[in-house]
Amino acid sequence: MPHHHLAHPLPSLFLSFHQVAVIQDTTCANYWCSRLAHVLRKESGPDGGGGAMGLDLEWKPTFRARQATSRAAVLQLSGPGLCLVIQLQQLKHIPRQLRQLLADPTLLKVGVSVDDDLAKLRHDWGVASSGYVDVGRVGGRVFFHHCPFRTMSVQNMAASLWGIQLPKSDAVRLGNWEHPELSTKQVEYAALDAMAGRAIYQEFYRRGLLDRGMLEEMMKTWLVSAEDEDRKRARSLALESDALRRVYTRLKGESPSKSRSSVALRSLNSERPRKRSSAPRGKSANSSSSSSSSSSKSRDAPVVSKSPPSFWPEMAVA
Repeated sequence: MPHHHLAHPLPSLFLSFHQVAVIQDTTCANYWCSRLAHVLRKESGPDGGGGAMGLDLEWKPTFRARQATSRAAVLQLSGPGLCLVIQLQQLKHIPRQLRQLLADPTLLKVGVSVDDDLAKLRHDWGVASSGYVDVGRVGGRVFFHHCPFRTMSVQNMAASLWGIQLPKSDAVRLGNWEHPELSTKQVEYAALDAMAGRAIYQEFYRRGLLDRGMLEEMMKTWLVSAEDEDRKRARSLALESDALRRVYTRLKGESPSKSRSSVALRSLNSERPRKRSSAPRGKSANSSSSSSSSSSKSRDAPVVSKSPPSFWPEMAVA
């Protein structure tokens, strides 16, 4: 087995133990991506249902107006019992197994605004992908009264589904994701994002909210409706996945308004500012840099805690 930078157990949202591998080497990335693909296919079964790969992306934030968005630095992928934290900028090149993993349409990539992350990967690193579900859009449909026609955050979905509060530290979120050695807090933050997105997808799937036939019938009904709100619902539904986007385009004769190539990439800073691309409102660049520097001073060896963090819920999905 190839040597890897880090592989330590980290408890998942539901008390099953995840192995978290922090990867800085191309050979190791090939090994771990191949292993992740294997466990995902094993989980999916013959019908491909229920199995999905949590995906999230981190990059160094920008704090100046009109400053170019930083290149994607860290890619997180999660599957059953395993989460990969891949430091893209430390690799000599994009590994072949990673390209195959992302391009495989039978292995769904799931997360909040995952289509934007995949578009950024394609833009920054030339990595093609196929097969995704934006759980944030699904959450906006399921919990329509919370955020109609909008993307719902991981925190809000976790609170609505399970009554738990996920920790999302601004100091970690706005840290330097290009640093060669990620801190323990960065590794935990990154792994949690990918694992939470996957857990939310599986809960929606378990509740029967992602049935393809049902969603297509809903879209057909809304598209022929005379009500403007129903047509908005159809467009929002089309943005949940690339499969539903194709259905919408076939029925409507045009693509839903959100463009993959232009709008998503032009607005990476403006569309997702609360995630990584700018400082929080009222927070100056100086205060951000000071907290970043204090974080780097306390940066220790990237060892993920072996004991469950205090925020982990004492529960399991039935």
